[in-house]
Amino acid sequence: RITELETALESAKQQVSTATTVATSLNKKLNTAKDDDKMAHSDMQGKLTTLETELVSTKKERDTLQIKYDDMTEALQHSTAELEAQVIRLTEALAEKDSLIQDLQHKHDSEMMPLQRLVEKRDEEHSELSE
Repeated sequence: RITELETALESAKQQVSTATTVATSLNKKLNTAKDDDKMAHSDMQGKLTTLETELVSTKKERDTLQIKYDDMTEALQHSTAELEAQVIRLTEALAEKDSLIQDLQHKHDSEMMPLQRLVEKRDEEHSELSE
């Protein structure tokens, strides 16, 4: 009976030893998995931080570009208004110039008619005298 108990005890010791070895191996694997998870989490946290920094930078750049766009749009509108005013002034000046030219043409024509008649009369008299 003692031999049976000793054999059973030895068998139990071996099973405990095997279970301890398996438990130790599983514990090492669990610790390795935890370490891997911590490293992966740290890596992902670093990537997330980098992406957040890039996002903030991109938003600042977008805001800066929006301000520049708004400023350029405002300047363009101002320039357009100035150009439109210049076109109106030039159109008015051209109309005034055309009116002055017409006035001068009429004055020239009205002053030239009597002179033309005098020249024609002189030419007639000269012609008659020549004959």
